[in-house]
Amino acid sequence: QNTATDSLEVTVLNFLPVEIVSGNPAICNQDSTTDPNQTPFCEKVCPYSTVTYSLKNPPTSPIGGSPAVITWSVSGAQSFVVNPPGNSSVTVKWGPAGAGSVSAVVIGGGNPGTNQCVGEDGLCITIVDEPQALFDTDPPHTVGADTLRICKGQTVWFDNRSQHADTYEWFFSDDFSSTNTINPQHTYPNPGFYSVRLVALSACFCTDTIETIVEVLDAEAPTLDCMGDVCPGATNTYTA
Repeated sequence: QNTATDSLEVTVLNFLPVEIVSGNPAICNQDSTTDPNQTPFCEKVCPYSTVTYSLKNPPTSPIGGSPAVITWSVSGAQSFVVNPPGNSSVTVKWGPAGAGSVSAVVIGGGNPGTNQCVGEDGLCITIVDEPQALFDTDPPHTVGADTLRICKGQTVWFDNRSQHADTYEWFFSDDFSSTNTINPQHTYPNPGFYSVRLVALSACFCTDTIETIVEVLDAEAPTLDCMGDVCPGATNTYTA
């Protein structure tokens, strides 16, 4: 009976797994799942926003050895810049709404003559729709006018028609008040020119702003008496 033996020398390089960490603080990404059995989520970012991505454990080179080579790839961006030292992070300015991605390939450094480890990681990116701030008023604007003209003491109802927003901030310059109500109303007791501004915000920190001018005339608004419910088909007389 013949016996043969052989041996193989194995060199284990000191190399950490590659993991990309996002610097995006938007709370819209808190609904992502960490369950490994679920499909990985796509990070949400605002159009034309700037986010820095870095490696959680950037590879280090042994003394006298070759440095690690880190290559970043980005899609869906308007531009991106790989940052020194060591190319361990990238700053991305995202483009318009759509899909994107950011990935890193690391060829680990090692001692001269040794093979190199290769690691990679990637993130799926969704560039969300930007909010569109819009509102109507009651009483309405005059057709073609950019200023709402009312009488002093008159109340204006604001109809919020914004899209792709989660929260709202209203600012009224006549009394420097503000509110987070979706459809507020505001009474103007003093004549003058004032602005009302609506800021529409999404959970991803995307914002859009619209502003209009309110001219309050130095005259009392007419009032109607006999205000109340009526029956269908009834005829009523109202006096100003």
